[in-house]
Amino acid sequence: MLRTISSLIVIMVIAGTALAQEEFKPGSESTLKWVEPDKGIKQMLEEAKPGMLYFYSAYKAEFCKTIEKEIIPTKSIVRQFKKFVCMKFSTDKEAQLLGKYKVEQGEAVVLLLDCQGKVVETVKEKPTASSFSAALRKAQKANKEIKKFLDKIEKSYKRGEVYFKKQLYYKASQMFQAILKARDAYEEKKGEIESPYFEKAEKKLGQIEEQGTTLLIRAKKAIQDNDFSNASMLLSKLRTEFALFPEIMKKVEQAEEDLQRAVQRAQQGK
Repeated sequence: MLRTISSLIVIMVIAGTALAQEEFKPGSESTLKWVEPDKGIKQMLEEAKPGMLYFYSAYKAEFCKTIEKEIIPTKSIVRQFKKFVCMKFSTDKEAQLLGKYKVEQGEAVVLLLDCQGKVVETVKEKPTASSFSAALRKAQKANKEIKKFLDKIEKSYKRGEVYFKKQLYYKASQMFQAILKARDAYEEKKGEIESPYFEKAEKKLGQIEEQGTTLLIRAKKAIQDNDFSNASMLLSKLRTEFALFPEIMKKVEQAEEDLQRAVQRAQQGK
């Protein structure tokens, strides 16, 4: 009789433990504002915010339970997470994202990223709230320097855009070219960096060059029409506003020579 009761107790304990494990599903944490990794990585770049990429797996329930039930709910950590873009992704199936971050199928790990998507800290072993908080601070610190640089880039772009709208093309060109030079200098020292303002600056420079080309065409047409006053005015504007474009300046020099010859021919014909 006693053996039967003992056996029943053991069975009940095992069943209860199994039920408790079944009740927890890795990846079910819902208190944080989670976003899909593809959207989250884009958001990190646009907002210059660090990110947490939580890879979870049903095969690593113990680690995941620590992260989701013990670490994330900690009040001080919840406050820290407000400064992060939080993403989660299951490793139970193969996916390109796993290869990108060198995570094995069925593995559970937390990656803390800077706004460029580069891994700053990797958490594989079960952490304490204190050690996890320290890892978050380290990621924030690493991102702070990048954000400072990117904020300067954004500010420079917006100044350049103001000059562009006012058709102050020389000043606008200075700002946009400075952005690209800053990018190149940064990458030479610290590696690749992304910002939507790099592409925007390149596009603006292309638009300014198009404006210069259009003015040059008008100047040449004015020379052909013996409209020397207008041609001189256009060439002067090209000299002033488009001096940072060597190819345009070469064509301006040629057009100035053409203007001088046209003026001389006109005078000789009188």
